[in-house]
Amino acid sequence: MFRLFLIIIWVCLMAYMTAHRRLVISGARKSVNLSNIMLMLPLIGLIGLRTSYNDTTAYISGFNTAPTLNAFFQNAKNYDLLGNPLFNLYTSAIRTVTDNYHVYFLIAAIFVVVLMITFFYRIAEEDTYTLTIFTFLTLGTYFFALAAMKQTIAMAVLCHSVLALRDKKYFRFSLLVFVAGLLHTYAWVFFVLLFLTGKPWSLRTYAVVAVTVAIMLTFNSSISAILEYADEIGKSASEELVFSGDGMNILRVAVYSIVPVTSLLFRRILEPQMERKHYILLHMSIVSFMFMLLASINGANMFGRMARYFEVGTVYMFPWIIRHLFVSDSQKIVVPVYVGAFGIFAAYQYMGFDLEYSSISLWKFFSSLI
Repeated sequence: MFRLFLIIIWVCLMAYMTAHRRLVISGARKSVNLSNIMLMLPLIGLIGLRTSYNDTTAYISGFNTAPTLNAFFQNAKNYDLLGNPLFNLYTSAIRTVTDNYHVYFLIAAIFVVVLMITFFYRIAEEDTYTLTIFTFLTLGTYFFALAAMKQTIAMAVLCHSVLALRDKKYFRFSLLVFVAGLLHTYAWVFFVLLFLTGKPWSLRTYAVVAVTVAIMLTFNSSISAILEYADEIGKSASEELVFSGDGMNILRVAVYSIVPVTSLLFRRILEPQMERKHYILLHMSIVSFMFMLLASINGANMFGRMARYFEVGTVYMFPWIIRHLFVSDSQKIVVPVYVGAFGIFAAYQYMGFDLEYSSISLWKFFSSLI
């Protein structure tokens, strides 16, 4: 845990300096915020230089057995839109060039970290950016990249589809979501946001809640019907994965409930301060919580991962609600309590991190390229 908290402290320090533009090089056309770059470097290294943690071994094995590009294009199965073809193409492309799996991990890490951090930089306000990055780390959104490489690459693409939807660039939004689905098929669930751009806790929001409650009350029959339909269109899903008997940790479900419940209870205070981007991001948080509720019944792995797609809404809305619900004097108490609570939550989630995680040094990586 010590290494983990050192990284969190460093990244949050750089986020604070980024928000207050302490390390900026001004050029003729644009300026470069060096602290934001320094924020990204350890996050890239932690993902890209790993040798073990969670599903790392499975990704290494998949990389080592991946076909070359020539063999990839000759296999008709690789043209199946429901088979994550873009991610498989990326794997084969890197495998054709090198057998060094750290190159494979590092390129993905750069893509994920840069796209996600730039998303938060563009969408968060100056006074919430540091707390947003802190939430990004402690809620587990960033560390999910150590466990689900394919999905987090898709999530990074989806982050920028949110910016397109905010700006009413519907074609760009649809294109980015389509591309994300080629990386990880379930990313296409993001199209639901097209119907959730209006004020939260309106008829459409309650419809999402009603559908979720209906599925929860008829879980076995409803999910079986969905699985049968998925099988008919060629996207089979294991019933063992959904009906595994594993429910989502109740603490995590409770954490995900805070933003939706608070936004409903204090709607009259928060809604007048919102604009289109807040409507979208709050709806993302609500949808994420709905998937968590389903995960609390069964299929924690599957529905928990579906919730992850919309999690950046929760990451953004937590700090925003603190800044807009509490007056300045109250924030001096609420923010330290929030930081302490989420620090404990991170420690609870990753208490075995130092035992499970291992990596090579940057020097050893460069030596392996020679």
